[in-house]
Amino acid sequence: MENINESSLSRVWKHFEDKDTTIVILTSFRDEFGYKDNIATNKKFASEIKKAGFGYFYVNGYFPENEGTEDEVNVKEDSIFCIAKGAEGKKLIALCHKLANSRNQDSIIVLKMVQKIN
Repeated sequence: MENINESSLSRVWKHFEDKDTTIVILTSFRDEFGYKDNIATNKKFASEIKKAGFGYFYVNGYFPENEGTEDEVNVKEDSIFCIAKGAEGKKLIALCHKLANSRNQDSIIVLKMVQKIN
């Protein structure tokens, strides 16, 4: 699969509309690490995703810390939008879980998963 270098809304929407595409979003960002370290680890994640043959591009992500309290704040976390075609979706999800666990992330986001392979 080709590396995706454009993250326009129409490009993102195309992936959502494609019934044969699995979409996963993850990040390596952790509060206890500095911005440069978080960026370096995100690049390492992207390299592993590309090496496995999946497409990706970077997106701006936000995560609510202290959600539901007076101290709630949206924290910027650069994220990776990953895509896989057909049956490869399960492989992408497993890889993203592995990468996220290596950075003690609580979760990844599986926005859409191919349920039926024709």
